[in-house]
Amino acid sequence: MASQDHYYPFVSWLNGKMPGGSMNIRSVALDFSYKSTFHAEAPEAYERLIATELGRSQALVEHAGAVSEDVLHSIAAVLGKRYGRTLTATTRANPALIAGLRVRVGDDVYESSVAGQLASLAASV
Repeated sequence: MASQDHYYPFVSWLNGKMPGGSMNIRSVALDFSYKSTFHAEAPEAYERLIATELGRSQALVEHAGAVSEDVLHSIAAVLGKRYGRTLTATTRANPALIAGLRVRVGDDVYESSVAGQLASLAASV
């Protein structure tokens, strides 16, 4: 089994211990009007609110290579401290990342992948 040490810089960056980390953090804010939401389709709107709230307690870790349980627990612990609640980390393989990780917690995205860096480079040229 290959070593998982190459993911620990990501965990260190999340923990604020890695100087000079270059990770894109995107936050999406939605303008949400309750009056317009809860009229004819109230059950569907309520389900969306529940799904959104549940998404804030889950960290989806997308990866290009294998990720060990220790790394997942470290990511969940660090982000749990940042968000002030217990998070559950789940994984999904994404070979399009080329290498590295992308972590989603609710609407927040923590990007540390080669694909993300190439996209930033392409956008700046």
